[in-house]
Amino acid sequence: MRSHAVDITLSRSVTRRELAQTVDVLRLATNHDRTRLLAVVRAKTIDRALQQTRRALEPLLPLDTLSTHFPDAAGRVLLNVAFPPAEYAFVQDAATRAGQPPASYVRDAVTRATDQVNRENTRHLERALDHVLTTHTPQQLLAAAARRLNSAPGMPGC
Repeated sequence: MRSHAVDITLSRSVTRRELAQTVDVLRLATNHDRTRLLAVVRAKTIDRALQQTRRALEPLLPLDTLSTHFPDAAGRVLLNVAFPPAEYAFVQDAATRAGQPPASYVRDAVTRATDQVNRENTRHLERALDHVLTTHTPQQLLAAAARRLNSAPGMPGC
């Protein structure tokens, strides 16, 4: 069995009492406002680790999504989402129309949406750079970027 890091996003901040209920189930690390948790789970596969985590914590905490903490070899993060019945029925219907299982349909939809956002962000950055480069040389832009990165809090110096 391997150890897998699981990120847990909660639908609301939990109390210390709610967290204390999980002590016998899983050891959890929390963020500052107790809306995100991290667990290390022993399981044969990451899929099983996510399923075990959901089964163990669902009765105790207001779970939203579970995900792998580290991307896989292809750079992907695995999500585990439990849809309410009405939303799941919608996903099932859409997946059936698309000729896919629900999990594949959701995976493909999230991938398409993420790719679209990445394309839009790239276009936005390219337009901003085009604008800057109409009035500044590449050397000026590079020097300004280096100054900004060196003065940003938490950034190591070049």
